Amino acid sequence: MRAVVATVLAMLVLNLASVARAQDDSGDNTDAIAKATQLNKDALAAFQAHKTDEAKRLLKQALDLCDASGLDQHPIKARTLVHFGMVLIGGQKQRDPAIKQFKKALAIEPGIGLTKSVATPEMQSAFEEARKGGGAAAADTQSEAKPTPPDTTATPAGDATPSGGDDNATAAAPEPPPPPPPPSAPPPAAEPETPAEPAVPSTGLDHEPVTRARPNAAIAITVNVDQGLKFDKIVLAYRPNGASDYLGREMKQVDPGIYSAEIPARATSGTMVAYYIEAQTANGDPVAARGSAEKPLVVMIGEARVAKKQGKKSDDDDDGDDDEDEDENAPRYFIGLGVGTGFGYAKGNGDNDAGTPYSSGGLASAQAVQFTPEVGYWLRPDLMLSVQIRYQMVTGTTEWVDPNPMGHTHKAINYALAGFAKATELFGHGRLKPMASFALGGGTIRHVVKNPTKQDCGADMKTDCVDTIAAGPFLAAVGGGILYNLTPRIGLLGVANAELGLTDFTVNLDLSVGAAYQF
Repeated sequence: MRAVVATVLAMLVLNLASVARAQDDSGDNTDAIAKATQLNKDALAAFQAHKTDEAKRLLKQALDLCDASGLDQHPIKARTLVHFGMVLIGGQKQRDPAIKQFKKALAIEPGIGLTKSVATPEMQSAFEEARKGGGAAAADTQSEAKPTPPDTTATPAGDATPSGGDDNATAAAPEPPPPPPPPSAPPPAAEPETPAEPAVPSTGLDHEPVTRARPNAAIAITVNVDQGLKFDKIVLAYRPNGASDYLGREMKQVDPGIYSAEIPARATSGTMVAYYIEAQTANGDPVAARGSAEKPLVVMIGEARVAKKQGKKSDDDDDGDDDEDEDENAPRYFIGLGVGTGFGYAKGNGDNDAGTPYSSGGLASAQAVQFTPEVGYWLRPDLMLSVQIRYQMVTGTTEWVDPNPMGHTHKAINYALAGFAKATELFGHGRLKPMASFALGGGTIRHVVKNPTKQDCGADMKTDCVDTIAAGPFLAAVGGGILYNLTPRIGLLGVANAELGLTDFTVNLDLSVGAAYQF
């Protein structure tokens, strides 16, 4: 009697510990557990509708979510592995891969069983084989103590094990066997079955995981590599949602110790992308990694926007704030200021001496300096729409005294103002990015020209006459340059813009340098 009482108490303690562990694991992952649970339900519905590929896709998504949320040893991952094995064997007749999934599930939750609503004798047979091979059978309180192994080997139809209804009938006599559960060395024995995750250290690779991105847009992945790490190449491996295999591309060095590559836009059409980074030898052996094929880093695609379209509140909006940033890792707003000068070809009547037609005959200076403040918004990390002002300070002109009528003095014009609506695209990765732009706008660009015949200007009326030609009011511009990021938010600019002015004609080239702040 004492032995029975002790055994019951031991089982209670074990069950309470299991519950406590599950609650502990799920404390900060309630949303992830709920999502994984729903993905499992959707997968079973797809499987019952004979949509095997869809069921596999949903279950892989649930496994990735468990790995990304720290639920490696949580019952929801065990249940997902069981469902994955059931789909493999029931939908594609892949018995051996299914048994591997069952063993992984039993290593996490030894007492787990098949989901009865979709279980078949073939699944039960494979599951019992996994139970025997995985060493988790001793802890399974849903199967009978001694009779089960022989019965299972002989009979694939396992009515007793899946039903779980005969446990109480054998509770008195077989109770002693449960003591084996505590010493169940088998669960550890199952771990050799899952060494699929090589113990590759992350030391030497510094990477801030990307957690969210927009759909149908490339995702830039960057990693910092320690100088002491010995490797031949850095590889980015990614798996689009629903794909069974990882695709890989070599990361390129963009700065000393900094490597970068993109997950292409075609891989971001689903709801998530899994990826990991490896430093490899020439033979492809990993020497350091962030993430792995079994435990990848996960990027959620368009989650906040989709939730809002459906009129729902996204998981990241629990604080009541509108989540404007669908990609937390990219700046949204741009403020820049450039300073420069320009020159070009101009033709037209003078601003002071309107009766005299001028032609620069060659290059005319747009002196002395112009300021170009700009405010923009990044539609995506490499495409910005902005508004830019061009304020030009004009120097070197002279006033002119018109003898008719009555010696009227024409003051020199000393500024020009124009505005542009602009689109800018960045190229490449890393700190130094080339860029190209196109703009349409209106206003005035002025060029300084010397009157070829008059020398009666200025206060003494003996100075060469220097006038300006105004071009515009319709303006268009194309530009190119570089953006160098000192930090993720602060950058330096070097820009060249070619402007065309109509109906008063000019072709002008501006050169400027400046700084930008992005947030």
